[in-house]
Amino acid sequence: MNILSIPRELLFGSFTVDTNLLFLVLGLVFWLFLLWYESKKDGFDDMRIFDMAFLSLVLGFGSLWLFTYQYNYLRIFYPNSYVTGLFSTPLIFVSSFVLSLVPALYGSRKLKWSVYRILDIYSISYAGLAVFVSAGIYLTWGYVYLVYTFVVSIVYLVVAPKIRVRRFFSGGTFSVFLALLGVLCAYAFEDDSRRFTSAFILATISLVNLYFVLKKGMVLRNIADDILNTIKKALLAKKKDLKTEQDLLIQEDPYKREGRDVDSPEQVEEAVMEDAKKEEVDMLLGDITNSQKDVDAALKAIKDGKYGVCSKCSKAIDVARLKALPDTTLCYECSEKLES
Repeated sequence: MNILSIPRELLFGSFTVDTNLLFLVLGLVFWLFLLWYESKKDGFDDMRIFDMAFLSLVLGFGSLWLFTYQYNYLRIFYPNSYVTGLFSTPLIFVSSFVLSLVPALYGSRKLKWSVYRILDIYSISYAGLAVFVSAGIYLTWGYVYLVYTFVVSIVYLVVAPKIRVRRFFSGGTFSVFLALLGVLCAYAFEDDSRRFTSAFILATISLVNLYFVLKKGMVLRNIADDILNTIKKALLAKKKDLKTEQDLLIQEDPYKREGRDVDSPEQVEEAVMEDAKKEEVDMLLGDITNSQKDVDAALKAIKDGKYGVCSKCSKAIDVARLKALPDTTLCYECSEKLES
């Protein structure tokens, strides 16, 4: 039995409909939460992500309904036509999934976001949706392959968020997800001989994506070791200077002066001046703390092999900019956009 070819008696069974609908709604809520949560970790704009998610739902479910309706119509009235032969349940499933990614691809390019990071986030979100949908269908109809889907989705949800932050896996986790989806297509639709076509399409997209991910990685690694070592030394020296400056400011904190008292009128007037000095010290300490975070982030990026990559759009930062601002995490274009 195909997933989309639901028998009439099951369609009108209240338990079947209610169970699947409940798990689908829960899955969509979890899907949306994962999109928001993973995007928030990467610093993407919440409202833009929700716009993408809404368009993805419209395109995904809209195309799924339209293709399924057209498929069943042709199968009944034109069973021997060429177009009917091209249609298949796995192809409908894959086509709807690919179309749901269009808003992510378009939005990433429009907003100058990293398409690889967005696709990774989408893959994690779809794995979360698969957990609930596979559980709902298995509890209703008992398809054994859905146990595989459930377990693999859970494992993917645990592993993918941890490794996608590494530069090599940025975009690579999406390729892994497509490969797993291709295996599912080949195994799940056993009564459809065209299932391997859909699996081949997913595998091709996975390999093409992986090719560009690796190509991007090789370009980003093209920072000479001597330049990288010089930048690292500059960052360590800046970190040391910031610590020294921080300690001196803490010593200048007027509130920590020994014997401070505000009982007499003269001391009250002096305390007002101390308050102004305290504000200045706190502001400077805040700036130093932010600078320390930037330096630590840059040093961690060097350690992880991600240094020189814009944290917003994932494009390579110009080496001249890195030399001038070794603790920067943004390319010039993203920095200008952020300041405007």
